[in-house]
Amino acid sequence: MKFIFDNNLSIDLAKAIGELSRQECVVERVHHLKDLFPQGANDVVWLNRLQDHGANWVVVTNDKLKKQGGDERATFHRNELIGYVLDPQWNGQGFWAIAERLVEWWPIILEHVKTARKGLYRVPWKTSSARKLTSF
Repeated sequence: MKFIFDNNLSIDLAKAIGELSRQECVVERVHHLKDLFPQGANDVVWLNRLQDHGANWVVVTNDKLKKQGGDERATFHRNELIGYVLDPQWNGQGFWAIAERLVEWWPIILEHVKTARKGLYRVPWKTSSARKLTSF
């Protein structure tokens, strides 16, 4: 699988997760959006063009994507992408807090993606004992 971090997440965080994932067989590569598309690229446009860079993409984003029937949600489903959407509690957290929490969630995401169906999955801020990723 190829992972791509949206512009609403740090490019440094994407690079760090990429380095930490080098030994993971499920991870072919971790990109940041800026690696493949111009700064400020419209979400619907780049989501539609992601397949131009090969198959099996997983998007990690801090976008809301809550609105039923929204263009971005429809584009995820139309292009049969897997997306991990950080819950709103991630917003407003500092870089190091987000980095720490994402590193904590990353092995769970990697295990989940092995059997995940195409669609969107919510990544909660809290790391309770359940540690579940739920589709929405």
